[in-house]
Amino acid sequence: MDELTTIILSGIAWDAIKGGIKITANYIKEKLSIWMLEDEKIEKISECMENIPKEYCLSKGMIKEYLDLNKGLIDILNQTQKEDFFQNIQQVDNKIATGNYFGTINYYENRNEENKNQMVYFKKLEKYLNSLQENKTKFEYKGDLEQTYNCLKELFILSIEKIEYIKDEHESHCYLFSDNENEEIAEKMAEITHLINEYNSYNRDRKELCNKTIDQMDEIGIKVMEFYDFYIQLIRKKLNEILYS
Repeated sequence: MDELTTIILSGIAWDAIKGGIKITANYIKEKLSIWMLEDEKIEKISECMENIPKEYCLSKGMIKEYLDLNKGLIDILNQTQKEDFFQNIQQVDNKIATGNYFGTINYYENRNEENKNQMVYFKKLEKYLNSLQENKTKFEYKGDLEQTYNCLKELFILSIEKIEYIKDEHESHCYLFSDNENEEIAEKMAEITHLINEYNSYNRDRKELCNKTIDQMDEIGIKVMEFYDFYIQLIRKKLNEILYS
């Protein structure tokens, strides 16, 4: 199951808007039922989503930007992800303590060197993940979200800067990923690059804003958000795999 993020929540809200469905607490609770969340957390998430201002309900990207500005919501999502992660660690610790992790304690001890290498790899991945998350704030819009060209343009520029940052970071950290993972990452990056090139080609000599330009900017922004979430979840998945290896 995917981790619960604002991009998933914005998708739930956007699907409701496109379908002419009113976003209510009951609707949100139903959509979140597949996640193992406490009722209190579901209530707080519902409160955030059923009160999205109309000016932000113009696209999935705008909805996500609005949700990202809600510190209370972000804290809930981060807390949920950390609880899941550390629960996995605790489960592994329990298996090791009872001799059930590798079958016997002796077998585990015979793999000390392998485990040491795995731990070094784990720490490198963890450090990289922390660095990406700490630098995420550099690409967050600091102003008030408005349906204006300047606001859309600024959000678009931040998206471009964000994907360029991830490209540079991945180039120096690609050794942490398998060949298949690097191929998948390259494909997703190439798709975004293609969209950016199309945008640049269409708008090179254009002086006035048009609907197609707005659609292009919004599509690129959403693709960048989706790629960032995919990339972060991939690293978290690799960390969890090490814990269970």
